[in-house]
Amino acid sequence: MSIWIGLVILASLVLIELAARVYHYRRYGLSFQSRVFAEYPYEQFVEEADPPLGFRLKPGYRSPAVNINRQGMRGPELSASPGIKRVLVMGESQLFGVKLFNERDLWSFQLQKLLDEKADSAWEVINSSFPGYNTAQYKAFFEQELLCLNPDLLILNIGVNDITQARIFGEKWFPGITYQLEFAFALARKSPWWEKFLNRSCWYFLWRRKYGEAKRQASLKTQPVFQKDECFQSAFSNIGSIARRAQDRGSKVAFLFVNPAYEPNMSPENQGKIESLQSNWRHLVDSDGPSLFEFYARVKSELAPRLNLPVIDLRPRFWSHPHRFRLYFDLYHFKPKGMRLLAGYLHEEIQKLGWWK
Repeated sequence: MSIWIGLVILASLVLIELAARVYHYRRYGLSFQSRVFAEYPYEQFVEEADPPLGFRLKPGYRSPAVNINRQGMRGPELSASPGIKRVLVMGESQLFGVKLFNERDLWSFQLQKLLDEKADSAWEVINSSFPGYNTAQYKAFFEQELLCLNPDLLILNIGVNDITQARIFGEKWFPGITYQLEFAFALARKSPWWEKFLNRSCWYFLWRRKYGEAKRQASLKTQPVFQKDECFQSAFSNIGSIARRAQDRGSKVAFLFVNPAYEPNMSPENQGKIESLQSNWRHLVDSDGPSLFEFYARVKSELAPRLNLPVIDLRPRFWSHPHRFRLYFDLYHFKPKGMRLLAGYLHEEIQKLGWWK
């Protein structure tokens, strides 16, 4: 009798899961995707640093999922081979590659593979991306650690964190303010084993969506005061300083636009699909979206012409991809397939500039 009861329970769970997946497809226009992702132990590979950095990646850290080289950047040790050319990319959390299980899926490894296969010269890809850094911290790190590397190419994808910080700190924000070390540690998420198991289930995903929404909304703590003009001016000044210092050393410099997963005007169908990625997407789009897109527009129309730099805008290519909403974990961070596309798109666009020579 107990065997039959067990079989009935198992069959019931299977039917519930199938019904949940049918509902998910009808509700969001996409089949369900597992919500399991890597949970990084930030407290192990982030350490305190002197101002203005505040914190940095711990040089020499090694683990199966995350490796930090001696210069304090994610990835392998830098090559000492003479004559090798370097492409240095400065980015934020999406280029750092949060949530990836396998570091080899990271865009920088994928781009390195493409260059090893196709480039006429020997190239080295350097990923100088940090979760939570603003442009003042990037400027300091560039001057302390990166300028001496004399990169042949410098690709800049920074500034969005400045906007996020200005919105979070509100009237207390000032140019150069940084998150505390505890912010980096708080990025770590430690789910119990049973939750990791249930995150593969659609019915659990729908249950969390329904009953966890209020908690998610309560965690959003942006302030009503947003010093936008001062924030933009500070970010442009820091980015411009980095670009000019690199140009003075002979580097070719370009701006890179990659995210977010949403565009300014989305169809109702795409709105449903993007909700499957992140339930509070509407709040983020309405609160952060206008400033984010204005920032990119002004970089393209003001800062890039002033510095005579090209802009590599990959957003339209991602937005038009037929499986666009399967490329992301959330509104900003790529899954492995998105990372591979990013590497391929970036390789193609730099090729068009004639810079891989």
